[in-house]
Amino acid sequence: MERVSYERCCCGLAIPLMYDYLYGISKKSGEEDSPLHNKIKMPLEQLMNLLETSPKDESINKRVDELDRAIFAAGLGKEDKVGMKAVELFTSLYGAETGNLALKILPYGGIYLLSSVTIALKDYIIKEQVFMV
Repeated sequence: MERVSYERCCCGLAIPLMYDYLYGISKKSGEEDSPLHNKIKMPLEQLMNLLETSPKDESINKRVDELDRAIFAAGLGKEDKVGMKAVELFTSLYGAETGNLALKILPYGGIYLLSSVTIALKDYIIKEQVFMV
């Protein structure tokens, strides 16, 4: 990835990349191996190759959604510590940028968060305070 921005950190593709980064950190600190990482390692590598060779391929969104769902399920189900850290990091960044947007445009009618990621994390966003910090 050439650069980091809120736009890139708050999209579906960011979640598998965050997971992969956090997994690398956890391995260096000696934490146990993750069954989820073994499950998504190959699809993530294939996705990254596809993004480099054919960035307009129509299957990219489907592949990203599948990886997101696997990470959300494992993280929110407390099956994978790294998955939960990825969900927390993503939600924190998403909440921060939503707050920034609110300050920029002062939306009197509110802000509507619409995406497959928001729908997947709806209960977590409402229940946990990570988004609203």
